[in-house]
Amino acid sequence: MRPVVSKVTRWGLVAVLAAVTMVGLWAVGVRAYRGLLVANFTSISPWGLWLSLYIYFIGLSAGSFLISSLVYVFGVKRFEPAGRLALIQAFGCLLIGLMMIAIDLGRPERFYRVITNWNSSSVLAWEVLFYIAYMAVLGVEIWILLRPDFHVLSRKASWRWARKLYGMFAFADPDEDLKRPTPQNSFFLWALAIAGIPLAIGVHGGTGMIFAVVKARPYWYTGLFPILFIISALVSGGALLTFLAAFFLPMEKEKKLPLVKGLARLTAYILLADLSLLAIESFVALYGDVPDHSTPYLMILTGPFWWVFWFVQILGGSVIPLFLILGPGRNRVKWLGVATAMIVVGIVGVRLNIVIPPLQTTWAGGLPAEYHSSLTTMEGYVPSLNEWITSFGLMALGVWGFFLVRKILPLRPVDLEKET
Repeated sequence: MRPVVSKVTRWGLVAVLAAVTMVGLWAVGVRAYRGLLVANFTSISPWGLWLSLYIYFIGLSAGSFLISSLVYVFGVKRFEPAGRLALIQAFGCLLIGLMMIAIDLGRPERFYRVITNWNSSSVLAWEVLFYIAYMAVLGVEIWILLRPDFHVLSRKASWRWARKLYGMFAFADPDEDLKRPTPQNSFFLWALAIAGIPLAIGVHGGTGMIFAVVKARPYWYTGLFPILFIISALVSGGALLTFLAAFFLPMEKEKKLPLVKGLARLTAYILLADLSLLAIESFVALYGDVPDHSTPYLMILTGPFWWVFWFVQILGGSVIPLFLILGPGRNRVKWLGVATAMIVVGIVGVRLNIVIPPLQTTWAGGLPAEYHSSLTTMEGYVPSLNEWITSFGLMALGVWGFFLVRKILPLRPVDLEKET
């Protein structure tokens, strides 16, 4: 009876995911047709949910790539089974993040003008170059790692069209014996992994820099802000990688536990460092009591959406996961997977608190009186229905992409899968 229930549940989830995807894509079409009128932005709050999710997914990408560098640059063998999953995760999250920022742009079709109308003093212009280079490095590194598997599958795949497709991507003679690349025997793989480190740091640290150079917002205008972006990227990337490894990476249980446990503990320690930096930054702002600097922190802690900080970010995204990872759940793959999934969700709260509260504090005296609208407080910005639907739709599209990639790309070496 259980397999039948399981099958019914699985197809039910597929149906829900399909519905969310279709409705989300319809909402994206509405956004493209009607423009930013469908968003609840105002002169006070020009950024919202889409931008928050953009920096969230870019952080997931950069963090997972930096963790992959432990394998492909520093040779940490214990994380090697999750190395290619980390790179595929980095590429997928990058694409979702770019889709999020595309729907946030007023005229996304003009993105190319960042290059054609180059401004060397623009942080955003340099950020675009980092994105292009980062995507190229990720794509080539993934191809180098998977090329021997493509070669094997070009001879052993079940379908003829699949064998031809794998053979095309392998770029090798059918009788050729391809050597599996490692940082030790492939200088190109090692060089790409090293080149990707500053690019990943530039991609997400640069995103933090976009905020940090906004002088009118003291909450953002600090040299620590890009560092906080990078640390939280490592937390979110490591947490998502641990969750995916726990539930979707094909491995024997005896071999999976040390991998998942190691990734979870690494994520927990980085999370503790992230919380320490947040505490220091908050203490300085609140103790200094400079209104323009302390007000956003007070809004985060006690404002209308205080529960995002205390329940989503701290309790659900930090305290409970740390308790599980370092306590009773440390030797259970499923509990470690659940704990890191909670961290992944908790980082959404981090991103929302980075973007929205600082925009609710006015930077010019008398503005609330002159701006004839109730939208000068935090209650003034709540994501519109279209923002919610498009966001969930694009995330659902990302889930479809992951399961498709999991089906056609080997998350572990083909020959190793047969051994286990």
